[in-house]
Amino acid sequence: MATEILVKVYADGSGDYTSLKTAWDANKQNLVTADSYMLFEMSGDLRNTDAFVDASGYTTDATRNIRIKARSGEEATSIAGAGAMYGTNTYPLVCRSQFIEFDCIEIDGWTKAFHSSANLTIKNCLFHDGTTPLNSTAGALFENCIGYNLTDNSLTNTNCNRVTLVNSIAHSVSHSALFRDASGLIVDCVGLNENSQTNGVFFNTTNAGNDNNASDDGSAPGTTTYTVSTTDFVDYANDNLNIAPASPLFTAGAGGESVGAVLSASGGGGVTVTATLGTINYTSQNTTVSLTGSVDIIPTLGAINYTSQATTVSLTGDIDVVATLGAINYSSQNATVSLTGDIDIVTTLGAINYSSNNTTVSLDGGITVNSTLGTIDYSSQNTTVTLAGSIDVTSTLGTIVYNSNKAIVRLGTGQTINNVTAGFVGDIYTAGFKPDTITVNFK
Repeated sequence: MATEILVKVYADGSGDYTSLKTAWDANKQNLVTADSYMLFEMSGDLRNTDAFVDASGYTTDATRNIRIKARSGEEATSIAGAGAMYGTNTYPLVCRSQFIEFDCIEIDGWTKAFHSSANLTIKNCLFHDGTTPLNSTAGALFENCIGYNLTDNSLTNTNCNRVTLVNSIAHSVSHSALFRDASGLIVDCVGLNENSQTNGVFFNTTNAGNDNNASDDGSAPGTTTYTVSTTDFVDYANDNLNIAPASPLFTAGAGGESVGAVLSASGGGGVTVTATLGTINYTSQNTTVSLTGSVDIIPTLGAINYTSQATTVSLTGDIDVVATLGAINYSSQNATVSLTGDIDIVTTLGAINYSSNNTTVSLDGGITVNSTLGTIDYSSQNTTVTLAGSIDVTSTLGTIVYNSNKAIVRLGTGQTINNVTAGFVGDIYTAGFKPDTITVNFK
């Protein structure tokens, strides 16, 4: 895919150049070899008296071409002076049969037609007050354009689609017309002249494919034709020549589009909305939103707050959830969590604190607990620990200290104690009788 070479031509000096000719001459190159297209972005009033802009020195094709387009927000509308403007006192452009496109530009004034313009496309443009025809080279395409204050044969041999031409200048030569000759294919176009026509008709064309056009003199070519009047425009008296929404022509064109042009800041096609938004509040009542085709949503989000009342979320198929999480707080009131299938939980945990109130934990089956433990501190208050079955407790113990108070040691018959040291503390023991014999054996 061809890459873009952007050249900013801004009248206020904030771009790369302040003149289209200067910018044009400084960037001449072979765009086919570079696999690029050149975009001259136009801003402000760029009308000039420079020598003509000449495409010699450029090499182009249908996709690696030259594009002259209004800066976003300065697209031509049906009101003169509302967008980026270009004009000249000579040729608007000497094209040298290169692939060149004008888009959303207001062209105010010219004294010679586009030259060698077989591969020229003019779309979504407003042009007016020229002193000669604007184009006479076969192959050029004008699409969704409005022209007024025009001279004879304004568009000759030109392919036209949804073009409105209105002439307020009296025609004075024979065979004069707005659209002229057989080479151009003319569809969904409007021609109107507010002056009397004595030497010609508004459409003077014979191409067999011409159709669905409108005029006020009956000259519109095609199987389907319409009659146009000044009431079919938004504001004819003030040169706002958009087809009015109330006009039958507004939806009479191919595919439900207009016969004649409708220009707006969107360039007559899609709608571009550029905005810095504040808070957006949206409440949905059982709404279905359907998105088809390729949909890319790339947002930078702040906090998302979501509250659900008895909501079921069903996830089917393969689902990958990848996230970097902060704290997760979860409180359960008699909740059951069921996990089925093979479940792998891999995590690096910090401290786990668990407090149990009269809780029974049952472990069934073979349970292996492998752990490297730190210090375990356990305090029991009147606790009974019952161990049943064969229980092996293996431990390396430290010091065991045992204190006994008032202990009695009894020796049965035949038992001896070696090396016994006995001490008696006075006044502890008393006897109320005198035994006959006391035998003490010492080993």
